[in-house]
Amino acid sequence: MSSTAPKNKPPMAALPTVQPLPDARGATRATRAAPNAAIAVNPRPEGLEALLSLDRDALFFLFRVVWGLVGPLALSYFVWRTAEMKSNQAATGLLYVALVFVLIGELLSSYLTIATGFPA
Repeated sequence: MSSTAPKNKPPMAALPTVQPLPDARGATRATRAAPNAAIAVNPRPEGLEALLSLDRDALFFLFRVVWGLVGPLALSYFVWRTAEMKSNQAATGLLYVALVFVLIGELLSSYLTIATGFPA
């Protein structure tokens, strides 16, 4: 059995056309606005002390590490084992749980960066 090309080929006019690139004015406006949108982080030596001090933000830092790093790593093992059992729906649910863990960890990290001036 030989494979043959389909007899009804679409005309070239039906193919999508290439859109022109936007002009340079939009790119320069975006680059001028970008520095204003960034959060200024000033790493100060007292920022690290605030992260590790039990009186200030050590609990938030611990939650950031547990929720944002350790939790997703632990869940990755369970996702792997569940996928090996061919239970894809359960593995997908665990991946969504891991995604929520990562998002919570990133929110805590953003708070710590703003509160202490030290990237967490």
